[in-house]
Amino acid sequence: MAQTPQQPEAQRLRQQILDLVRQYHAAAFAPQEFVRGETQVPISGRVFDAEEMVSLTDAALDFWLTAGPFAQQFEKSFARYMDLRRAGQFRLVREPGRAFVSHVTSARRSQASPWR
Repeated sequence: MAQTPQQPEAQRLRQQILDLVRQYHAAAFAPQEFVRGETQVPISGRVFDAEEMVSLTDAALDFWLTAGPFAQQFEKSFARYMDLRRAGQFRLVREPGRAFVSHVTSARRSQASPWR
């Protein structure tokens, strides 16, 4: 959950909303038996779970419309996972359909790095 300081009533309501999102996911996206030739397979192939819906809702409740606490948390985790000093994100606005690029910077650059 985001680290935005809140009053006890706001914290209680936030938790209630997030619990309701979990319940909604269970009701709206319950697993269904696959029947060959009958069950529709979404072309988008989207796969998500209740916790992803909770994270989306949690960020929306903080009204972060740009990179905020969740992006910072991702960047730190990604850098640690990739054994990098730091990592950041940017998006190329000129070609939004084609380009979302993650930019990483490392204290130790390998000779085989394509980013030289």
